[in-house]
Amino acid sequence: MKSIDSIIEKIKGIKPKPMIFLDYDGTLIPITSDPDACFADESLVRILKSVDSRYDLYIVTGRSYDTIRKFIPIDLNFVALHGAITRKKGGEPVAIQGYEHYVEICDSIFEKLPLIFHDFRGLVYENKKGVIGFNFWKLEDQGKIGEVSAMVKDLAESNGMDFREGKMISEIRIPGCNKGEAIRRLRSGRNAVIAGDDVTDEDSFFYNQDALLIKIGEGQTLARYRLKDYSEMRKVLEGI
Repeated sequence: MKSIDSIIEKIKGIKPKPMIFLDYDGTLIPITSDPDACFADESLVRILKSVDSRYDLYIVTGRSYDTIRKFIPIDLNFVALHGAITRKKGGEPVAIQGYEHYVEICDSIFEKLPLIFHDFRGLVYENKKGVIGFNFWKLEDQGKIGEVSAMVKDLAESNGMDFREGKMISEIRIPGCNKGEAIRRLRSGRNAVIAGDDVTDEDSFFYNQDALLIKIGEGQTLARYRLKDYSEMRKVLEGI
């Protein structure tokens, strides 16, 4: 684990200045059992404004565009739904080709979920319009997480969608759409710093191995640098 100071100095030494790509949940704020209460606090808003004034900053998330804008109420560059939606400062959200087709598939799947998962009390699922997320934090029988994930995987594959797992979540996602390729397109060969905490962020690392990669928290990773938690990531951002 590299020290906070050494990561700060490494980033400040990159010339020309790198683009900064940051995951949100678990990277900038703590992971919580309530996915609807993840608002950026005043300190984080201040930090993001400061970084954005000096670097080309992007927030890259699996959240829907509307949700991440609600949580971070300032004008930034956003990549939402794992790369399906990109919105640059001052502009309008732009979707990938074929996006509406996958929204229709998700709508169709979502209509069936109350019948399919009625026995799993406390399971929370959300239609993000292109991604369907299943949250296990409040599932009463935590021993059934594996069973639910297997059912979600079957639903995804039978409908031509991708399946991914993360920290206490499973997702039905647009096939071939991931954070890493979205970041690579936006970079166009420019220097970059990329930080994330979850399995989905490994896509960001895999497709951008020439960037400075920072893993937040424990777990196997392709990243060269690691920080303990979101609070250390904030210290890095304050230091650069």
